[in-house]
Amino acid sequence: MRYFRVPGGTTLNQNQHAIELRHVWHTYDEAPVLEDISFAVRYGEMIVILGGSGSGKSTILRLVLGLITPDAGEILIDGQDITPMPEEHLFDIRSRMGIVFQGGALFDSLSIRDNVGYRLIEAGWPEDQIDNEVRRQLAFTEFEEDIEVMPSELSGGLRRVVAIARAMVGDPRILLFDEPTAGLDPPSARNLCELAAKYRDIRNVASIFVTHRMDDVQFLSSVLYLMDPSNQIVARHREPSDDFALANTRFIILRDHRSIFNGTVEQMRQSPDPYIQEFIGQADVETEELIVELA
Repeated sequence: MRYFRVPGGTTLNQNQHAIELRHVWHTYDEAPVLEDISFAVRYGEMIVILGGSGSGKSTILRLVLGLITPDAGEILIDGQDITPMPEEHLFDIRSRMGIVFQGGALFDSLSIRDNVGYRLIEAGWPEDQIDNEVRRQLAFTEFEEDIEVMPSELSGGLRRVVAIARAMVGDPRILLFDEPTAGLDPPSARNLCELAAKYRDIRNVASIFVTHRMDDVQFLSSVLYLMDPSNQIVARHREPSDDFALANTRFIILRDHRSIFNGTVEQMRQSPDPYIQEFIGQADVETEELIVELA
């Protein structure tokens, strides 16, 4: 069993829930947004939240960050209920998290180096330490461009990769993705999803991945990263007979403000719910289109 420390000196084991929502309800201007939502994420696990526009996916991320408070229920981070916490205590909670926004949200006027190292620059780190941390994080993403270029010189997919590296500066144990593949072409979306899986498997982060794209389901459940005997990272791509997604990736589908499914991709495919099967059908069509495009 693996143990690590979080800020404040608390020792946690990897089997403890990093994030837990217990019967969470939330409204906006008296309109229901989320109703009785419960799930948990351990370290080394990923929860993928699916649903249409307005289903409450991004609201869950805002609740986890403590940016808004639920009307009812509890939200626990590393076993601590954050719902009654004052703002000054939430800063420590947020320091354990990285977030990747839709579109990447890079600073257009800053180089890639300064975007990734922005928090370190603001904190007054020495320049050589900033350079080392920026290069370390970008190396994990396999970013091979010049770090002094501007965001406008990169493709949309590479800008999202840089945004992930920026989110991981300081090695937060929790990583939140808010529609990170929106607007990307299928190969770029697949690359980003596999990078998210790499953080899940190699760095053992707990992650929530919000998306409306059903092809992301295929990508996120089709690869497992491992360390080989020479300490190199290798990717094992899913075969029809494999079940490794059972251990580290689960999917939640939101509809009408509620969770109508929480399980593995295999359980999703076996669900008799016609709405879920409609999602599956869309995913299969998108995957076939991707195969044609890559051929």
